[in-house]
Amino acid sequence: MYRLRTVVLIASLGLAASGGQAAAPATRGAVAASQGAAASRAATGTSTKPGAKPMISPEGLVFPAERKPMASGSGHIVTETDYTLKLECDPKTFDHWVINWGDESADVTVKNTVTSLTHKYKAPGYYSIKYRVVVSEQGKTFTFEGPPDSVEVVNATVHTPTPAIQKHEVTAKHVSFTWTASAPKYFVLRDGVLKGVTKETHYEDTDVIPSKTYVYTVQATSENGDSEPSAPLKITVPAK
Repeated sequence: MYRLRTVVLIASLGLAASGGQAAAPATRGAVAASQGAAASRAATGTSTKPGAKPMISPEGLVFPAERKPMASGSGHIVTETDYTLKLECDPKTFDHWVINWGDESADVTVKNTVTSLTHKYKAPGYYSIKYRVVVSEQGKTFTFEGPPDSVEVVNATVHTPTPAIQKHEVTAKHVSFTWTASAPKYFVLRDGVLKGVTKETHYEDTDVIPSKTYVYTVQATSENGDSEPSAPLKITVPAK
């Protein structure tokens, strides 16, 4: 009689402590699922802890998707100007970067703390920039290679310099003037009409009429095209 009351009292206290419901023990299936998920994360290197080393597999280094190394830059650049490649990866997760610029230059190896690199392309074209990060463990080297970044390199637009008219002389019989050197050949225009072509940096016009006013300009030309016309030179031929 007393033993039965004791059992009932203990059972009642247990229900009260659990909010009126007895706690159910964890099933074997739930435990196994939890352990399996943890093992899967470890096998694929998907730890999201900052500074966690990537997993090493037969194919190389395995980074979680949100922490994969990235290298990127502008998709368009002019020859002989600095192209900047931005490097993004937690430096605690690897040892160094190796960059291949896609041209004839040698691969560049830099420390894991470097966050950007610059490079000058000498020739126009399309270049595929390859990059990889490296981890050394127990005398062995393991790598992760990201998707290549591409860049289009074009020649700079070069304009032929505009000549500037300098000294001039005028009489009733001729007009002459000089200009700054800027190209291998020049067009001399009078009142907007071509008057002569010369390789020199001076010109004399003997086909003038006294008391008449003329406006001269000089335009340079080269393999880069024609320059803008010079500032005009306005001359009034004196009377005889």
